[in-house]
Amino acid sequence: MRHVILILLFLSAFCFANTDKKPNNNTPSTLKEVTVYLSGAQIKRTATIKLLKGTTTFVFNKLSPNIQENSIQIYGLKSASILSVNFGINYLSKQITTGAVAPIQQQMVNLNNDYKSQDHIITGYNEDLYLIQ
Repeated sequence: MRHVILILLFLSAFCFANTDKKPNNNTPSTLKEVTVYLSGAQIKRTATIKLLKGTTTFVFNKLSPNIQENSIQIYGLKSASILSVNFGINYLSKQITTGAVAPIQQQMVNLNNDYKSQDHIITGYNEDLYLIQ
């Protein structure tokens, strides 16, 4: 009798165990539309995902780290519902830059260095003026 009860307990624990899938780390999304504003940009991406019955977790990689967390919107779900949306930045992965972005970033660094240099010169002249007065 004890063996039957133990087997039933084992089977029930096995049947109702947590079957959450691990995050799908390879969920590709494609760029659909970009609108640039004075204070930011709106980027629309699309992804086709096959949902299994139950709770499923998806991770979208290689997105901009400058996303405002409260602006994330998800739509197009027919009979599915979203339980939660989590946003995080993986600081260990290297951000990929395109060929058009790298020269602009280098130009920004050069302009920032020129600005600092001019600021130091102005500060030096102000110190000289203070000493003369």
